[in-house]
Amino acid sequence: MKKYKVQTFYCLIQFFIWGLYGVLLSYSHVYLLSFGLSNTVVSVAMAIASIFAVALQAGLTELSVRRKNLTAAALLAGLGGLLAFCCAALLLPVKGIWLIVGLFALAAVCNQILPGFANAMGTDC
Repeated sequence: MKKYKVQTFYCLIQFFIWGLYGVLLSYSHVYLLSFGLSNTVVSVAMAIASIFAVALQAGLTELSVRRKNLTAAALLAGLGGLLAFCCAALLLPVKGIWLIVGLFALAAVCNQILPGFANAMGTDC
């Protein structure tokens, strides 16, 4: 029975990660263009977020290997919380275009890192 609960939990995590991934990254240009940014600025911001996600995922993976008490589930919870904070902040009337771009880029970074740690957690079961 315990194995069944773990698989259900893992499936729900994957469902929410990929659902949010599709919405967040697919509509990034539409959302950020609505604030008057150019396509170039939006593309550069998303490219920088993607490069940062690659570097941060490698760093977090190395950190979790060195520190045995930092598990994939803990990283998943932390990144998920940060992603939820960024998305909630973007729903509020935020002043300042660069704050909006920063929050959106941070949400994109978290969302790009999450699948790797979710898969690592799924293989630990």
